[in-house]
Amino acid sequence: MVHGIVIPADGESPLRRIDTTQPDAIGTAVGGFMEAVDIVDLGITVYVNESGLLQHLPFNSRVSFLWWHHVPAARRRAMLVGDAVVVGLPDEDGADTEVPDATRKLLFTDADYIVEVRPIGQQQWQVGLPVRLEFWDALMWAALLLEQIPGAADSRVVPVEPHESAATAA
Repeated sequence: MVHGIVIPADGESPLRRIDTTQPDAIGTAVGGFMEAVDIVDLGITVYVNESGLLQHLPFNSRVSFLWWHHVPAARRRAMLVGDAVVVGLPDEDGADTEVPDATRKLLFTDADYIVEVRPIGQQQWQVGLPVRLEFWDALMWAALLLEQIPGAADSRVVPVEPHESAATAA
């Protein structure tokens, strides 16, 4: 059985797990035909409604900033809308796989994060935002700082004192 993680477009709604082996589970969760977006760094595929922009589905800030953070080529080019389903990258037969443990923990762990920025031509990271943030807010600030700080080459989100939340799916 392969489990997926639903990331609702409504940023106040919690993430939830679904059994993606049920017929049309992903299509039902995204509200139509699916479009796959890979985030190789995290070992995941994100499914969204392929006609979500035409249907004027709401902007999914969490999954868009996750995508932009790990796939810089997508920044300023596209956004993801509507509810999304995350699964592991496909296996050699093209079948969905489980979300890697590290990514599942990242999405479900209740922790504080800081944002660091690396200036162009430098190897060392500097604190770009010295405020502790939740993961999704830190992703947003990482993207904003990268756009707004002159001479910033890259940004990253760094965990500080993680604490497992009650929402962590087993």
